[in-house]
Amino acid sequence: MAQRTARLHTPPRLPETAPDPLSAFVQGRADRVELAPGAQTWLPVAGGFVVPRATFRTIDSASGYERIEVKLRAIASLVVEIGIERGRLVAEPTSIPGLAGRPADVRRMVAQWVDDLNAWFTTQGRRIARITVEAGHLVCTTRLVTARSRVAA
Repeated sequence: MAQRTARLHTPPRLPETAPDPLSAFVQGRADRVELAPGAQTWLPVAGGFVVPRATFRTIDSASGYERIEVKLRAIASLVVEIGIERGRLVAEPTSIPGLAGRPADVRRMVAQWVDDLNAWFTTQGRRIARITVEAGHLVCTTRLVTARSRVAA
């Protein structure tokens, strides 16, 4: 329990080489982040010997819910579908290549990181407001939680 409590008071970990705008967003110092498609040199894959390339596309935006596919290609493709439910980020790996590790382990790592991010934002009084793909870039924003929005959730 102490480990879970400690995680609530710190943002989830990112690699030290993560882009500054992403670090600022995850730490709660920025309310918007934009990730460009292409080489993601900050993601540690195969000990840094392989640089994954990211693509982002909207799968579904029916009824105000945006489902986005995040595809990381290195030697094989890892596909994660992301979206927002009640102000919380949701992520589901839908295609896990054998080189990425055991599927259950990859799902657990993704779920833990997303849970930690959501918990961190909650302690900061923030929610995910919007995730979209704009001109091929993944754009995510947060908003402060007000008393009115707490009642609506």
